[in-house]
Amino acid sequence: MTSPSLFIQVLSGWRNAILKMIPNWMSNRPGKNVGYSFLWSLVLPVDVELENTLQGVNDWAPGSPNASPTALPYIGNSRAILQGEAEADDHYAARLIAWRQTTKEMGRSERLALEIQEYLGNTPLVRVIERVYSSSGATVANYVTAATDGTTSIVQAAWDWDSVGGWSGPSEDGTNPGSATRTWWSDIWIVVYPCEWPVTGTELSALVPIWGSTSVGMGHAVPVVARDAILRIVDQWKGLHAYVRAILWSYDATLFDPASPSASGDPDGTWGPLFNRTGQADGRVRYWEPNQY
Repeated sequence: MTSPSLFIQVLSGWRNAILKMIPNWMSNRPGKNVGYSFLWSLVLPVDVELENTLQGVNDWAPGSPNASPTALPYIGNSRAILQGEAEADDHYAARLIAWRQTTKEMGRSERLALEIQEYLGNTPLVRVIERVYSSSGATVANYVTAATDGTTSIVQAAWDWDSVGGWSGPSEDGTNPGSATRTWWSDIWIVVYPCEWPVTGTELSALVPIWGSTSVGMGHAVPVVARDAILRIVDQWKGLHAYVRAILWSYDATLFDPASPSASGDPDGTWGPLFNRTGQADGRVRYWEPNQY
């Protein structure tokens, strides 16, 4: 069995350890160190690999002393936790340490809202609106909210998008009346506000500066890297049963308020194809409709 003292010597480097493992006549003597130099050259590659191993083990423990922050994105990728746009390495490391507890909450709307909030640089309010199954009576939804301070709450309130025209899908699907859509219990909408990306205007002329760009989106100047990150977060953290009807980026904090679900200016449910948004011609909301959901 290897003694503790030898183990400590090995961790300090084989080149240091061999000094106590060789006879005096092979030691590093001036002018008589050919044998020592030969041994030193043999253990040098071992020391290099040992150092790589130790650094790799240390870096895989986020927050450990001398751990390299360059390893954090790789750890986060394996734990399904992305680093936020403006998130400090120390804060990110703390979230990675708590990943076992966090991932237990996968599929919950509260966790989905918090993960989106953690990623966005402006720490916005994020609300997940869950349609509540109803075959008759008033249509309602659960408004799951992650406030800007990181606290979460759930409120059930009226949801009148079904009472107007139902769901207008692609032309081949036609329109599903409210009497049918109110039973689609797995539907959710994600609302984020305030949105950190400036709008690009409601006229075609406003798109001229970014026309043909591969780095920002139309409607609002969302960077492609942020778009991909948000879609990935939604895909990883939403419930497997949940169907994301849309991700809504609101520039008006008064919209989609459970305390006033029928407020003037709220979308009325007549979605239509692509950019046809009834009641939203003023551009206060930008819509993402991920086809894969």
